[in-house]
Amino acid sequence: MTPTPEEKRLRRAREGLDRLHRAIQPFVAAGMTRKYGQRWVMYASRAGDASLEPPDLYALLKTMLDQWRDVFDESFPRNDKHRVRNFISTCFEARNTLSHLALPLTDAEALRYLDAMVALAGKLKGPEKEVAALKALYDEQRREGVSA
Repeated sequence: MTPTPEEKRLRRAREGLDRLHRAIQPFVAAGMTRKYGQRWVMYASRAGDASLEPPDLYALLKTMLDQWRDVFDESFPRNDKHRVRNFISTCFEARNTLSHLALPLTDAEALRYLDAMVALAGKLKGPEKEVAALKALYDEQRREGVSA
């Protein structure tokens, strides 16, 4: 059975989140390690307990938002700070929307989320493989998405 456009959008967006997780983890870990040392995960923002398990995407994005001034702000040139912070917020919104999806995901939303994922992974200098895979998902959504 051929997937519906909705199923394709959801697949792309969810795969994007998986790729984003791998793309931003090294950057977050490096910044937090500089500030808090090897046990930085104890200072990561979490939903629930403060375990020492590797942080999921929620924890990475939330940590970046919560620790912006103390850890991440100085990592970017002045003219990029606001833009990067917006990319983080949009990716956080994408993660929450896809985790608690109650309404269909529109083509425009999928494209916006994937665009923010590509931009954030690129600004954080994520692994080239992950950035390229995110860009491919974005390009696929751009080609196949038809409605707003």
